[in-house]
Amino acid sequence: MNGLHLSDRRRRSPSASAPTALLNSLRGLWLIVLVWCEIGRFLFSSFACSWPDKVITKGTSSERPAHVLLLADAKVRFPSQSRRFSLATLRQFMADLTLRRSWYAVTRKQPDIIFFLGDMLASGRAMMTDDEYDQYFYKFQSIFHMNRWVEPTSVYYIPGNNDVGLNISPSLSRNARRRFLKHFGAVNQEVSVRNHTFVMLDAAGFVDEDYQRTAQKLGYGEYAPVRGGSVEFINSFSQEHNILLTHIPLARPERASCGPLRDHGTIHRGVGPGYQNTLGKQTTAFLLEKVHPILIFSGDNRDYCEYTHIPPVDARYPDPVREVTVRSLSWVKDIERPGFHLLSVVTPPSSAIFSTTPVRTVADAPCTLPNQADIFSTTYIPLAIVSLILLFLYELILHRDDRRHFSAGSSRLSISPVPYSTPNHDYSSGSFPVSPYPSAPESAVWSPESPVTIHSPVPHHSRTPSSTRIYRASQSRNATPLHSRPGSPGHSKSSLMLEEDDMVLEMGSVLPDGFSRRDGGQLHDGDLGDDDKDSEYSHFLPAPASKPWPTEGRREYSWAFVCLGRTRRITLCRPRLNEIIPMTLALLTGKVWDEKNARMRRRKPSVVRATMMDAVGITWTVGMFGVVLLCFIDWMV
Repeated sequence: MNGLHLSDRRRRSPSASAPTALLNSLRGLWLIVLVWCEIGRFLFSSFACSWPDKVITKGTSSERPAHVLLLADAKVRFPSQSRRFSLATLRQFMADLTLRRSWYAVTRKQPDIIFFLGDMLASGRAMMTDDEYDQYFYKFQSIFHMNRWVEPTSVYYIPGNNDVGLNISPSLSRNARRRFLKHFGAVNQEVSVRNHTFVMLDAAGFVDEDYQRTAQKLGYGEYAPVRGGSVEFINSFSQEHNILLTHIPLARPERASCGPLRDHGTIHRGVGPGYQNTLGKQTTAFLLEKVHPILIFSGDNRDYCEYTHIPPVDARYPDPVREVTVRSLSWVKDIERPGFHLLSVVTPPSSAIFSTTPVRTVADAPCTLPNQADIFSTTYIPLAIVSLILLFLYELILHRDDRRHFSAGSSRLSISPVPYSTPNHDYSSGSFPVSPYPSAPESAVWSPESPVTIHSPVPHHSRTPSSTRIYRASQSRNATPLHSRPGSPGHSKSSLMLEEDDMVLEMGSVLPDGFSRRDGGQLHDGDLGDDDKDSEYSHFLPAPASKPWPTEGRREYSWAFVCLGRTRRITLCRPRLNEIIPMTLALLTGKVWDEKNARMRRRKPSVVRATMMDAVGITWTVGMFGVVLLCFIDWMV
């Protein structure tokens, strides 16, 4: 037969199967992008920034340079007290997770010493109880914990205005300083590294003392410093090869440039309740003269800045001093990318005192980290748009080929002409006249066999609602040669017809479990239409053995509810151990959604609906993998 069967058309239909290859390719692409954006970029940023050991002059000994890591403005948020899920809770979780990943990436540099340049806590100066502050500090430690990369590393903390307060009420300032001393250590310290002294200055306390000195209209020479304060600490300082660490940057001209590595603008002078952008001019001159630093590092401004201070000509140390303001470790809206700073220090050679050429014993390098807040606008959203366009184009081509396929199949669907019987035709020649009527298409459900009802052995009143009549085929008799109706196939069998033996239905295959089977019965004409009458020749066979229900022996949980005017019921059973892994893989890979997608495609959805179905399938897989990945990152870091 030249025509196509209906089953062939359904089997060869282009829309019968989902674009599995494209869906799996997009899933794989999204998984690679997720791993790269959530883990790979942080590690790459760390590995791309190396210690500046090659640009410094080593001492007479063959010692390895000391590696110092500088971090500024971590600003860990106060732990959320709400147990309910909200957008603010999710935002805080993502901010903490970003800090964990940043800490994990920077500590893989394996530094020898770590300095936090203030503002470790975003609300350390706020009013709270000691227990709440303990929880706050515990959260800070859980984020910046001592992992295997920094276990032997010494960590030092410099107070910032958010940690101990600045220009606030004395009671809040006293409580904040008392808690800082208990948890983070002394506010003014000095640390020696490779014969270099790191001067850790309490800049917030220095500014408070500067306000008192200014109110008394006294210079630093006449001012009586506060006992244990920053001014007293600076006055007692007399070492050389000093490196000054301060939270607040030193004073500079209003329009001073910060160099090409800064994202926006410059550092402007400003003051207000709880903050001050730069130190005063007299305070800056006092620090440069007393400390005489060879290098200065500061924080608080969040963005990178590099400025060189030039002392007056009549100063005791007229050498220019370079100051570097370190990028914020946490992301804020004023900067494009967070960052950290690397510093290499070697011991100055003994001959450097009498040498006329400068000997460089310190070298630094700025480093940046990925901006997780910008990852959506630069990576995720563009990739989602491209994925939707690809899915839409694919579905459009698929539906167009589907229409072409059915139109071509319909034009080829035909059967051979049927002989036409006439009373006056001479049949002795062996030829038959052809019917003048067009041939009707072959039907997938038409059969030349006449159905005969087989009566069920179960009485009518005992049958289940789902029971249906069972038919047995008997062959029809040949009709007399009369004028055939248009499209009638006569008594010739089509290729769709089955033999009589093939049309007999096995009772065991249609009756449900628990019913008996009748075999070898004899049909009588009087039984037609009478469902309750049994044949006297019938005998019963035992029902076939049935397999136990899969949930047998397992606890089930069932819920009934009303939806769209109908009562619905959901029944869940506890899975076995050998079923957990396949179920988990099916959820992660989207196999469950693909099966549902394939069932929905049999209804021939539109291009837009099919595209959305494919997009939801990809989103399901990517979302499940993203949740697992975030949990893994939270556990790893």
